[in-house]
Amino acid sequence: MSKTRQSSFELLRIVAMLFIVATHANTLSLGWITGDDVAAGPGGSFARMILESLTMVSVTAFIIISGWFGIKPTWKKFGSFIFQCWFFTIGLFIAGLFVKEMSDGLSPARGLQAAILLSDYWFIIAYLFLFLISPVLNTFVDNSTGKQLVSVVVLFFVFEFLFGWVNDSAAFIYGYTPISFIGPYLLGKYLRKYAPAFTRLNKFTDLCIYLTLSLLNAAIAMVAAGKGIMTIRFFTHTTPLIIVSAVFFFLFFSKLSFTSKAVNYIAQSVFAVYLLHCNGHILPLFKKTCLSLYLGNEAAAYAWKICTFILAVFFSAVIIDQVRKFIWEKVEKYF
Repeated sequence: MSKTRQSSFELLRIVAMLFIVATHANTLSLGWITGDDVAAGPGGSFARMILESLTMVSVTAFIIISGWFGIKPTWKKFGSFIFQCWFFTIGLFIAGLFVKEMSDGLSPARGLQAAILLSDYWFIIAYLFLFLISPVLNTFVDNSTGKQLVSVVVLFFVFEFLFGWVNDSAAFIYGYTPISFIGPYLLGKYLRKYAPAFTRLNKFTDLCIYLTLSLLNAAIAMVAAGKGIMTIRFFTHTTPLIIVSAVFFFLFFSKLSFTSKAVNYIAQSVFAVYLLHCNGHILPLFKKTCLSLYLGNEAAAYAWKICTFILAVFFSAVIIDQVRKFIWEKVEKYF
């Protein structure tokens, strides 16, 4: 993979992480939109639904990237990943012992346990599972025919649709479980290895499809909310339209061609953004700030203030992560 090509995927990682912060600033902080919200303010409710549809593709896109390049597990990669996680969790645990506003209410012993076991992060647990089983998945892809691979991918998403979306099975929990990563990972493998016809559309067609599906999903959710249906069903990692739009979101970036040292450099620290703002010591402060901005400003003022806040969170994490990178350079030889 050339450096020019790599920059497009690195930009995708950056945008996807900004989207994750945005969706957390939206429904995670402000709550799911209800029928009462729609009745009280249909314009604002629909705008929030559109934002959620546009940004909810991020996690699926991240896993498709993993499948596209393939996870090649080594002790060094595992060590780097865990070190980055512990740098933030243990560092924030220590900070929480001294800063009252960052206290998570746990005893020091329980707090340290949560930091070591990464209890605040569902994504890390799911990704570690994918990391562990990736050799099995890679071997299957390498030794299967295109027909066999596409059959498994299609059957996975049909199964997920029936039991993870229609039936709300506990095995999926809206896609926040390790099993949910298997399908997108194999899908990424399939897209790169076989390049089916729909992957060869013009990149702007990909973008239009992504935007259209996101708008359609928001419109369906809007109608459902008016009928008293819980809107969370339309904004999960098992929602069919979210999954399909994530594919075209990914394909758009995969067809960009440019070189940027700045993009490549920043992308090295995007995971730090997740580790920082989703930590149990930080997330309550994050949510409180987002809610305060939402309730305390008119629409236009809120829009630019929340965007500024999201960028501040993003770059704060990137800056802090430079310390982690410096330390890791000193200890990685042991792995």
